[in-house]
Amino acid sequence: MAGAPYFRYYAGTPLTTATGINIGSLYVIDRRPNICLSELHKETLSDIGDAVMDYLETYRQPLESDRLENLLTSLNSFVQGEDSVDPINEPLSRIPTSSELEQSCTPSPPTIQGKTGERQYANEQ
Repeated sequence: MAGAPYFRYYAGTPLTTATGINIGSLYVIDRRPNICLSELHKETLSDIGDAVMDYLETYRQPLESDRLENLLTSLNSFVQGEDSVDPINEPLSRIPTSSELEQSCTPSPPTIQGKTGERQYANEQ
């Protein structure tokens, strides 16, 4: 690196999901040049990257399980015809319809002052 913080050494390994998607990288940096990276160092860095991915997968699984459970519960309610509003989606039920928005956003016609001081609308003769 030419500018601050002047890192002279970088070694990294990809963080890859079980499905083969690279989501980032794990890397080490140093201000000193390190030309030689042994096979043991490469394997160790790769092993640490695998451990990071194992941790992330372990953390993600309960979240995915909860998400799937909520989805199945909602689907079951829909199939059985239950008409309940999910508290998370309740604000969505208060969104105005397009016709309500049109009524509230329709501007009043502009006014023109006549010679006698009476108001006349622009579309009236």
